[in-house]
Amino acid sequence: AMAAGSWTLKLVPKTDRGALLSSVFCGYDASGLPGSVFYPMPPTWSKLSVGVYNEQTGAMNGHRMLHELRGGGAAYMLAFRNDTVGTRSISVKLERIAGFPASMKTSAYDPSSGETTELSGSNELSVAIDGQTTQYRWLFVGDATYVASAVKSLPVMKLSFEKVFPNPVRSLVRLRYSVPFALGKVKFTILDISG
Repeated sequence: AMAAGSWTLKLVPKTDRGALLSSVFCGYDASGLPGSVFYPMPPTWSKLSVGVYNEQTGAMNGHRMLHELRGGGAAYMLAFRNDTVGTRSISVKLERIAGFPASMKTSAYDPSSGETTELSGSNELSVAIDGQTTQYRWLFVGDATYVASAVKSLPVMKLSFEKVFPNPVRSLVRLRYSVPFALGKVKFTILDISG
């Protein structure tokens, strides 16, 4: 049994062709234990999947239980994976279960576009995923103040390359760039004017 004040959100994902995928659970356990716990995803034959992303291990999980709320809310990174060749979409509907507080709101944040969408009632989160890629979204649970502060504290999720300095290039040049942490391997090739 869960401690008083605990709650769970059930995410019910569905493909663009109407197939249901394995549900994902995000929750809070008020028992006072430290940290959080991830539970594995169930086995599937589907080439589309949704899970709670574990930043330490890089694994997609089926369930994450937090044991403490920071700043009055909770944040879960969701991973939407497409192992097919073409672009596909996955939509997710939230079900508030197990004592979810009426005062808390749920919002999804797209780190590449900077857009935040409140998920309430019949609102669904829909994500288009190119073939052989993974898209990430943050799920925030809390009030508007918590969501705004959480968005500001997120890591860089866009690929960027700053101006080359000095320009024109002399014997030494400094290249500054940022790479999304979930991008994986990156390869740079530097060419001169003749290629």
